Amino acid sequence: MPVSLLLVGPGEELLMRNVVQKRLYRAFSRRGAVVVGGLVFALVHLPAYATGGADAAALAVTLARLCCVSLVLGVVYERTDSVVASALAHGAYDAIQFGALFALAS
Repeated sequence: MPVSLLLVGPGEELLMRNVVQKRLYRAFSRRGAVVVGGLVFALVHLPAYATGGADAAALAVTLARLCCVSLVLGVVYERTDSVVASALAHGAYDAIQFGALFALAS
């Protein structure tokens, strides 16, 4: 959980929001950049979930969930112009997910 909070979330946000989304602002409206960035974020994460046991329905739900999370993170960045805000939100989301998985496994 600490790694997610302090490294993974912030690292992904530095790349996704501070580089990708910022560059998408040149080609799209700010809202459009958030949507396109959200799709890119979800598609980049999808291979991690596409294991041998995953069926099409499970992948579709996962893709939708990833898009929703990414849209929220993109809006946080767009509204605050702060990668710190989106990084903290991302890190907290990941840490909560891992904590919930740990609690279920215990």
